Amino acid sequence: MTRKILLVVFFSMQAISSYGCESCGCSFSGLGLGMLTGFNRTYAGLSYQSAGFASAEGHNPTIHDQMQLLELSFRYRINSRWQVQAVLPYRHNRRTEPGFTGLKQGISDVSMMGFYRFINQKQLGKSTILSLDGGAGFQAPTGQYEYDLVHRQGLPDNFSLGYGAWAPVIQLNAVLTRGDNGLITTGQHIHYLLNPQHITFGAQTFIRSVAFHNMILSNGWVLTPFAGFQAEMQGWNYNEEGLKMTDTKGYAWSLPLGISIDLQPLVINASTTIPLEQQYANGTLEAKSKIQLQFLFAF
Repeated sequence: MTRKILLVVFFSMQAISSYGCESCGCSFSGLGLGMLTGFNRTYAGLSYQSAGFASAEGHNPTIHDQMQLLELSFRYRINSRWQVQAVLPYRHNRRTEPGFTGLKQGISDVSMMGFYRFINQKQLGKSTILSLDGGAGFQAPTGQYEYDLVHRQGLPDNFSLGYGAWAPVIQLNAVLTRGDNGLITTGQHIHYLLNPQHITFGAQTFIRSVAFHNMILSNGWVLTPFAGFQAEMQGWNYNEEGLKMTDTKGYAWSLPLGISIDLQPLVINASTTIPLEQQYANGTLEAKSKIQLQFLFAF
């Protein structure tokens, strides 16, 4: 039976950035875990994502950052090969430390992408099927970027709601299925252009490989647990003088896992990312597990 339902990894990536702050490398990379939808389906979705960060052991002051993201997404199937997608994010960033609480919230940077399916369910042997699609688009500077936020409000630069810069985005998804089992490998790269304040945010690269198993229930619903490995890398940010900004380069290796259920037409996804190895803010800040809850209406 040809599977109409495939795991397609979708993610919103944000920078691990700081300015004038030695412990503020917060990443929102890889929060979009395991969207369960078919390439041949149009959908509208709402997702909630949360990531926590805290000072590493032995580093003072004790800082707790909570980065939350609410996203509206829409993906339209033009035909069997082409799709377009738009994502509108709303960000809620809170920092808590002794004697101080800081908050920034509002609309973030909108993204738009187009996708083309290069290989559409090509048969490889008896029961193995390969699909490959690629996408390109941009992230627009619709969120407010606040220059020198650390000096004016005591918050790191990455608490700004946007980057203030246009950013080209490319993405590639490869899906290999064998019966009800499968493997998805996906990658995304974002390259930020110079913003009006002459700040250049570091390029972001994200790679994930996830194994999954489709279980068809008696009522026709499809339950899909999944788990895998992901890597996220953040390049240096550069200031207006072209110099590297302190503690902005970083990386993380993580374990994504979760479960999706296709209720036809409603799709519900719940997932988490558990950090395995990381380097943020020169080791002064540690990422906690990330969570996502997502509702999609596919039609």
